[in-house]
Amino acid sequence: MIVNPSHSINTTFPLISSAEKLSLLVDVNEQHFCIVRFDKENNHFEGLEYYYLFQFNTEEKIEIIQSVTKQYKQLKEQIDSVVVYYSTRNTLLVPHAVYHEDTSKWMVEHAIGVTQNEIICKENLKALDVVTLYPIPQYLHETMQKAFPTADFSHFNAEWIRKTIKIDRPNHLFEVLFFPKMVTIILWMDDQLQMVQSYPCENQEDILYYLLSVSTAFNISAETIETRLSGLIDTNSPIFDAISKSFPNLKMHTRPSSCSYHPAFDEHPQHFFTPVLSLELCVS
Repeated sequence: MIVNPSHSINTTFPLISSAEKLSLLVDVNEQHFCIVRFDKENNHFEGLEYYYLFQFNTEEKIEIIQSVTKQYKQLKEQIDSVVVYYSTRNTLLVPHAVYHEDTSKWMVEHAIGVTQNEIICKENLKALDVVTLYPIPQYLHETMQKAFPTADFSHFNAEWIRKTIKIDRPNHLFEVLFFPKMVTIILWMDDQLQMVQSYPCENQEDILYYLLSVSTAFNISAETIETRLSGLIDTNSPIFDAISKSFPNLKMHTRPSSCSYHPAFDEHPQHFFTPVLSLELCVS
């Protein structure tokens, strides 16, 4: 099944790359599939493909991912590493002190639920002394394993937190990451991670509702806390205007300044693909 990407940067067919050591950064869930080509030796982002998947059924999603990833086989001599980040919605952070392998499945089932077609993955987040548990649709994991059998697999939220701490552990920060049909909210207060949670969004009203609900629940001072947005949000949209009015100390997440970019990246807003572009810190 051939589907054109929703966003495409320097995508040629057949695919070519000048990189001797090419890293692929893949951000995927059931709603979207993004694959980025990163030249490790030159710290250069050379291309990106971003697919919206929410309008397709499971079989069609598998076909799309297989069709896209098949093109990368011709670059196998140059591909040095592949990292797959699952940006799935449901995650559970468990303190190391109470985590036990034998009860992990029980904890996930009771806290966020697991279907018979999902597998439970875990990841140690040593910087915060917690274990991240998250269910992954089995078809999605199997499809990615077949496409990239030597890939490293991680959860997006865990990698984003690692990246954040590596750069500068925040004191007070309200982050909102925009994905197709989903927003992820990460809150730091008093030098501590207070929450990391993703929410499904069908419309702009859903987004504002979640932001204001979290703000009220944690008694956030919207005028003083830094609010940082990244991902697929249009700065000319009504939802952006509403967020700007509710959270006046607003900034946009920019692309990593330590990297260079194919000129076509400049045809898109700086913040658009920062969720996955910022994770180059975790592979370089």
